[in-house]
Amino acid sequence: NAAKLQGAGISARYPGRDIGDEGTLKLKLPAAEDIKIGGVKDRHVVAARRQLLAGETTGEMIISEENILGRMIPIFKGRFYYRIIPRMEILANAMGRAPDQVVMVVRNYGDFFVSAYAQMAQVRVMPAWDIVMPRLLQNERTWGTVACALHKGLNPTRITVVPYAKRGTNADLLALMTKTKIDGLQEVPRGTNTSATSEAIFELQARLAAKEELSEETVQQIKDDHSVANGGTVYNPMTPAQKSTFTRRYNADLKAM
Repeated sequence: NAAKLQGAGISARYPGRDIGDEGTLKLKLPAAEDIKIGGVKDRHVVAARRQLLAGETTGEMIISEENILGRMIPIFKGRFYYRIIPRMEILANAMGRAPDQVVMVVRNYGDFFVSAYAQMAQVRVMPAWDIVMPRLLQNERTWGTVACALHKGLNPTRITVVPYAKRGTNADLLALMTKTKIDGLQEVPRGTNTSATSEAIFELQARLAAKEELSEETVQQIKDDHSVANGGTVYNPMTPAQKSTFTRRYNADLKAM
């Protein structure tokens, strides 16, 4: 859809992942653990601005980046998207103005944690789930905490929070970001960016622990070999009680927001 967006006068900035591999955004905001309180540095702003303004730009810009809040690995140490405000202040300074709209898609904590763990397990050796789980249960930060930090750091005109299960189509999400009407948008095919199965994660972790360097093609081949279609089992490390705990938290947080 990049050409359609550009034709409508919208500059889309997104990273080159999955089927959007033509994306060029490499928005390397500093990691939370590298940010001192009040430590917004000019060099961070300059680097972010350089990325946002790379290539042809028009009056309207949409930035789409799932890691804009921070890296996932601290989450499994019990630090759920912390020190967001200085990251957002850097982004706001790089943009040169407050955004008109922030759209944040939020997911049930249980599903989110399992999906994130499975994704991380494709590229690095992860601590055992039994070690990770108590940290996740003890975490007190919420999606509401994140939304408040986005508001304080970016000062947008509007923040829209969308439950993952009700996110609709790409066109639905785009309509939340811009008033510009664009027809004929293509949807992301089903099965894109699917999580690895239990068997795939077991093999990936074993090979990564042996310090084997795995290319994206090798990782995808391992996922395909152990896919559900080939007899693999869905990665499901949580107990019913743990899932229920995270679902209660999520529903309470949606209501609070």
